[in-house]
Formats: sequence, structure tokens, C-alpha cells
Amino acid sequence: MDGIGEAFFHEAKLPGKFHMEHWTKQWTLLIKARFGYMWILMENNIAIGGIGVLVGPDICDGQLVMQEAFWYVSKNHRGGTSGFRLVREAENFAKEAGISRMMMGRAHATDPDGKLGAMFERMGYAPIETNYCKTICHDI
Repeated sequence: MDGIGEAFFHEAKLPGKFHMEHWTKQWTLLIKARFGYMWILMENNIAIGGIGVLVGPDICDGQLVMQEAFWYVSKNHRGGTSGFRLVREAENFAKEAGISRMMMGRAHATDPDGKLGAMFERMGYAPIETNYCKTICHDI
């Protein structure tokens, strides 16, 4: 697990600063409460990828849904089936757990040409929303 969250954060150019201690604490709490689930892809005892999801009732219809929070495969392991296998693992869990929908995100910084979005659509996902971010307070 070491390095996966931080690598995703920096490569996706997410806003703010990454704090490993906070990230680990939050994921530990989410997993213990069964609101968070994570699958890590290992090679020679080294984490080379992972996917983390959040699970809860949809705010509009109450159905159990799953939202990808991070999905990352180290650069030298991309282009094969590693990332695809992680998504399928999460989907299989969703089916077994009775989760009605799974949402995947696409960080524009890591996929400027939209190939990832096209892959999601081939996997049966439909685009539903684009998120925008604005920093409000710089002193926090």
C-alpha cells in the first residue's frame, strides 16, 4: 500500500497536499467501518497498483452504490491487464455485495487524450459528470 496513494495524488495533480499519515488513518477508519474497500496488486512483495472505493447508499434513491476514490497502476506496469483486473475485482465485489452501481473517475491530468474514458465506456460505464475544483482558502 505504501506509495500507491501518494503516487496517485501527485500524478493526478489533485489539489492540496498529500499527507500519508492522514491518508492511512482515513482509509483504516473507512475499511473498519465497511464504507471503504481496497485491493492492492502486488508483484514480488511490492505494491504496483491499487483501487480504493467508497460504498454507501445513494443520496437520491437509497440504493447501495460504490464510488472509486483512487485507481492507480505504476507506470512501468501499464498497458497490460493490471488496471483492468483491479476494476474487475472491485466490480465482482460489488456484485457479491448487492451494490447497484459503480462509478469510476478519470483524472484529466493522467488521461489528457481521453483514452481512459473510452475504455470505461467499452467496459459499460457511461459518462455522467465532470467535476471542477476551486481553492477557496489558501491558508488552511
